[in-house]
Amino acid sequence: MSDPIISLQDVSKHYRLFSSKGWRVLNALGVAVPRESARDFWALRDVNLTMKRGERVGLIGRNGAGKSTLLKLIAGLIRPSGGSLRVAGRVTALMELGTGFHPDLTGMQNVRASLAYLGLTGRASETKTGEIIEFAELGDFIHQPFRTYSAGMQARLTFTVATSVRPDILIVDEILGAGDAYFSIKAAGRMQEMTSAGATLILVSHDLASVQMMCDRAAWIDRGRLVAEGDTLTLCKSYMGAVRRQEDMRLKASGSGINPDAAEKGPDKTILTGRFVTGAPSAPKKRHSIRSLRLSFSGQEQACLRLGDARDNDSAEAIYLLDAPGFTNWSPPRIGNDKVVWRDFSDEKGRYLHAPFAINLPTSHAISGPVYLDIEHAVADGEEVRVEILSGETYSTVATLSPDYDSAWNMERISLPRELLGLPESPAEDAASARNDDHIVDGDSYGEGGVKIQTVSFFSLEDEQKEERRAFLCGEDATIEINWEADIEIESCRIVVAIYRMDGRCAAQIVSSPSSRSAGRHRDQVTLSPVRLGAMEYIVSVGIFKNLQDEHRHGAEPLHVLDRRFRLKVMTQPGASLEVGEFFHDAVWQRFIT
Repeated sequence: MSDPIISLQDVSKHYRLFSSKGWRVLNALGVAVPRESARDFWALRDVNLTMKRGERVGLIGRNGAGKSTLLKLIAGLIRPSGGSLRVAGRVTALMELGTGFHPDLTGMQNVRASLAYLGLTGRASETKTGEIIEFAELGDFIHQPFRTYSAGMQARLTFTVATSVRPDILIVDEILGAGDAYFSIKAAGRMQEMTSAGATLILVSHDLASVQMMCDRAAWIDRGRLVAEGDTLTLCKSYMGAVRRQEDMRLKASGSGINPDAAEKGPDKTILTGRFVTGAPSAPKKRHSIRSLRLSFSGQEQACLRLGDARDNDSAEAIYLLDAPGFTNWSPPRIGNDKVVWRDFSDEKGRYLHAPFAINLPTSHAISGPVYLDIEHAVADGEEVRVEILSGETYSTVATLSPDYDSAWNMERISLPRELLGLPESPAEDAASARNDDHIVDGDSYGEGGVKIQTVSFFSLEDEQKEERRAFLCGEDATIEINWEADIEIESCRIVVAIYRMDGRCAAQIVSSPSSRSAGRHRDQVTLSPVRLGAMEYIVSVGIFKNLQDEHRHGAEPLHVLDRRFRLKVMTQPGASLEVGEFFHDAVWQRFIT
């Protein structure tokens, strides 16, 4: 159990993206093509990850992060461009609906063909076919052509056949998202049985509750890099915090019709273009190394680009390079002995003599406080390197980088003038206030503002001292007190306390009645009288919402939310050993004598 069944060491995957199909064909035939006919694209870069037998690992990350590329490498569908990959076992990969199934064959014919491919024939095949038909529950549709199946029916049959013979490694990539809730529960049960028997599960899903419920740990992939790995709760909270920050910028941008992901300049888009140039109107004579670009405003870092890393030229990112070969002076990605990656601003025979970059900037009302660009670099001594920002049709110099004298990386902060960015003047942001300590990760405190939750405490009303408690007995009273402050008047305010199981499922949600609140300090209490949750550990969210209606699935206007931050434990009464389940329900028994 202790030996890794999957081991990735510095695994990378590189593609060449050609500007036309003709260049791609010539390159495939071995004909030399011009350098400017293609650009480098790193789908994955230096990924280190190990998985043990019987582990259940969830892969999370947004679309295009590199998850599917990683799964294809593990499944043996593609080869890595660099690094070491070891897979010790038979892999079954469910990455697309109907993989390996012929659309014109019936479900039954596809089942028998798949079992034959897996090495099962004769009586063993007939026995397994019966088990598959029973588990998939397709009825008479098993005799219909596969192309006539709905996506949910295809998911049922694909999953059932693939898991009919236990693999050493099972890869599931969003395929169950097309199925119904009933079959998803059946599939989850089968996957748990397989991992209990020693199979390793790799689950890719945008449903983080499923990841928490099914997996022991998680790995977060972003821009082709392994950002972090660890327990599912912490990692899912960190990931959702990052998603919320990105979505917040996106929503604020879309409010004015601006597309923050667009790569082209236009009247309805805000694209900030910058560049590195020398002091003379010529290509650089030395190599000037640039390692990272970081954009900060509204009191926090908003985006980071690591040059030379995977997807550093992807126009869908917040910051990206403009590295067209033959036109710009960005070198190919470079890597040092310590695995540090970067690019050089050097003489690459670029027609325009510069090394440009672009920033997808949100609208002005989404930006407050000073705007900074932090540049990590090792600029060579003896040649001036300027940073310029395009304003209108001309470039304006915003900084000259300090040369490197000791062969070390320098982090240099540049303040970007708001008038150059087309932004109104704005006062500096206040220093971030201290946060409650509990299960805290970046991004788990969010909201539209105007309200600040100061403290959240748990205690028993019977305790006059209101001593903080995080453990209560089932059937005991528990009070949650929220102290908060409002800078604005709220016409329809509701306070929400959401209690989650540690596998991500919501156990209970307590919502206050709508009320009008004035600006100032407030204190609200809610008492669970008594606690009726089952004996287990929970984690609690507290939020203050505006205009929240009962028909809303999610909070319409969150003013301030502390997401899954407060740990809570419910225990059984002393001496009680009879299991009462996940919820202790009120009930009235009556006895009738007949």
